[in-house]
Amino acid sequence: MLIRNIRDALQGISAEVRKTYGRLFVHLHDESYEREVLERLRRIFGLVSISPVESAPPLNMDEIQAQALDVIRNEAVAPPFTFKVETRRSNKLFPPLESPEISRTTGAYILANMAGSKVDVHHPDITLHIEIREKKAFIYHRFTPEAAACPWA
Repeated sequence: MLIRNIRDALQGISAEVRKTYGRLFVHLHDESYEREVLERLRRIFGLVSISPVESAPPLNMDEIQAQALDVIRNEAVAPPFTFKVETRRSNKLFPPLESPEISRTTGAYILANMAGSKVDVHHPDITLHIEIREKKAFIYHRFTPEAAACPWA
């Protein structure tokens, strides 16, 4: 039902909706529709949050760290700024690191390559999320809880 509602809401926009374990992904064929898609998705009852993903590198720690750095660099926060990295892995086979270790090594990579950055795990300016999925890593920093998810909102 939720997937059908998403597809109905996105009528007229070239997009693909896929369901994987615990997530629904909307792949836009034209990024210029991102703002409109976000507005349409915000009105769908049942969505808990929306997180635009700016990249999905293959499962390779060097590429994941490089893309994480790019996402931080593209954020409109001027140095000095604080950040933290949170990692979730549905694919427990990659890599032979635990989620906290992926977060620590990626955070260290960002610190080493981004002047003016500082880690703050309690009140960061930016929280960078890394999701290790079956074949790709999804990296995002925007996480929008949706009022439509709550029937009383």
